[in-house]
Amino acid sequence: TLFPYTTLFRSIPNPHLKYFLLNSYNNYKTVDMNGYEITKFATSEVVKTIREYLDINNKTFDDYDALVLHQANLQIISAIGKRLNLDSRMLPTSLDEYANTSGASPIVTICHKYNRDKFIKPRDLNLIYSAFGIGLSWGVGDICINSDNILPIYTCEDT
Repeated sequence: TLFPYTTLFRSIPNPHLKYFLLNSYNNYKTVDMNGYEITKFATSEVVKTIREYLDINNKTFDDYDALVLHQANLQIISAIGKRLNLDSRMLPTSLDEYANTSGASPIVTICHKYNRDKFIKPRDLNLIYSAFGIGLSWGVGDICINSDNILPIYTCEDT
């Protein structure tokens, strides 16, 4: 393969309703996220899966340059980092530039923080990453990639 990687994926088959709030307003029915329960889920189940992934692969965080997380919000990223005893330098973010870009956020963060324009000399990066979403699906993977193969993000003005 071009980039060596492994993954571990988990999902709750029928999400328990405690993660969602059923609302009725002016005869409209909506389903909203229960932010407290979603945060609790992300900071417990995702952490357990990251630890399981490391155990399965006989690795520790010392084997990686960073843990790139889904960019849901800084509170969740920080809480996961604390539960895993990681220094904030191991947790790159891109929320300040791109906000929450959903399932693409780990890739956006990798391109934002580790693209080829950031290094004088190309270097191999060992990254562990995790994404999770409203459907209560989450996964963990790792990749070894040379910084020369990571493209920067280009933006343009609306015309």
